[in-house]
Amino acid sequence: MAKVELSGIYAKVSKMLPEGVTWQYKAVLLSDRVNHTWAVASDKGGIHIHGFRCEYVGFDREWLGGIETHSATPFEYGDQKTPTHEHCWLINCPCWHDGTSLGFSENVAHALPFDSDDIPDAAHLYVTQEALSWYRRQFVENEATTPCPPKATQ
Repeated sequence: MAKVELSGIYAKVSKMLPEGVTWQYKAVLLSDRVNHTWAVASDKGGIHIHGFRCEYVGFDREWLGGIETHSATPFEYGDQKTPTHEHCWLINCPCWHDGTSLGFSENVAHALPFDSDDIPDAAHLYVTQEALSWYRRQFVENEATTPCPPKATQ
């Protein structure tokens, strides 16, 4: 697999990020597919978007994936008293997690190349803007969200 140079895209992405928000991108080869993950996160929570190109015999080539929300605060819907994950890989504390594959299909998949796992800069920027849009709705506009609890010191 070719080495991917993201330093140019990182400079563009860093200008888009609100204060206190970090950005990650990774592409990992699993089960003969490249799984792409974009993430934005802060101490209140994060959004990660993941996807992979899929080619099944008899079906059109398409991207499959999801848009996942990781919150340090329970969601306003449902009856989740305990966190979904005791330790979240994205926000580094317990989190409540929810996701949507339909959101990915309708909002992200069309922006990704169908013939290559090489993601062009414009697609990286689009997916990051989509993640930031979801982030703002969940963690900036929603005043009910609170940061991860402080770590205990010993």
